[in-house]
Order: sequence, then C-alpha cells, then structure tokens
Amino acid sequence: MLSRLRRTHTVIVVDTSDDLEHPVMKAVFDACDTLVFVSGLTADTSLPVTRAIDLLRAMGYHELVSRSMVILNDSRNEYDADARAYLTERFGKSGATVEFMPYDPHLAKGGIIDTQHELKKKTRLRLFEITAALADKYIPDADRPR
Repeated sequence: MLSRLRRTHTVIVVDTSDDLEHPVMKAVFDACDTLVFVSGLTADTSLPVTRAIDLLRAMGYHELVSRSMVILNDSRNEYDADARAYLTERFGKSGATVEFMPYDPHLAKGGIIDTQHELKKKTRLRLFEITAALADKYIPDADRPR
C-alpha cells in the first residue's frame, strides 16, 4: 500500500495511535523517513512519548528515532521552563530534534482546528517554523537562516 501511495504522494502521514507493536507497524516503520511525536510538558503527559521512543529503540529503530522530532506542546498554559529544559534534554539524548509549541487555546481544545482562522498568528508562524525544521532534516543545505 505504501509503495502505491509513494508513486503519487511525496508526503504520507500515518497516525499510529498507541499500538506501536501492532503487526502492521513494522512495515510502516521500515518505510517511513521520520516520526513526529507530540508531548506535553508534565511527567504524565510526556510519558507516552518517552515509552514510545524507548520501545522503538528496543525494537532496533535507533536510526529512525534519531531522525524523528518531538514537539513539546504547552496545552495547559502552564509553561514550566525547568520541565521544558528537562524534556528537551531527555528527548534530545535519543537524537530526536525537539521543538516547542507555545500555548494556544484553539490547539488546547483539540478536535478539528481551522488553522487559517482560529489559531493565533504567532501559533501559525510557529507551526511553519516547526515544519521547516522538519524539512531541513531532508534538505539540510537549503539556504535558509536558522
């Protein structure tokens, strides 16, 4: 299925849910270029990403994890600089790129989000910056200031 999609699509997004050990996931992991994880800024909201990264490394996907990105999402408007620093270091040790998404009430509510009209301007800009950082992993010599 993925090989068919790659004929016509350059970017394929797969939401893995939380069952990374499902039999179909091996084919997905073997074929994908990167993973994007979204983590909260607290111990309990970062635990699923920590477990996923640890599991993937235990399954032998060290290189895939190192090509991945973790987005630290302030979904509660309770920014904690120490927590952010700790999680940046923790996830960075796996080789993943770590980015920060500041609080936006429209992201916090979840569900379908109209990114054109609902998000704050600074949030939309940050989403573009994160996307550019992800693209830089594959086109590192793009002449873009960092």
